[in-house]
Amino acid sequence: MKARVIETGEIVDVKRLYPTVYSRLDKNNKISEEYYDDEIELIDKPKKVSINKVCEWLIENMHDYFNGDSEFAVTNDFITCDEFIENFIKAMEE
Repeated sequence: MKARVIETGEIVDVKRLYPTVYSRLDKNNKISEEYYDDEIELIDKPKKVSINKVCEWLIENMHDYFNGDSEFAVTNDFITCDEFIENFIKAMEE
């Protein structure tokens, strides 16, 4: 993602490799510089959506992904739509 370094005004590409630090990588994907939240301003912040909104979309669009028996293929096993939603919610909450 793009960020502006507050001290210099430079626009850099950063990745969040650690919970509290943004890292600038060189051409070999080695960390060349690290910035804390208060040292940069993110330009293109990742978009966050609510779990409820995602689940509403899935419910409205599931017919595109499930067969007529309301089962979804996962590694050659089938799960029901309700199980799929429950698994999705659990994964998002982790």
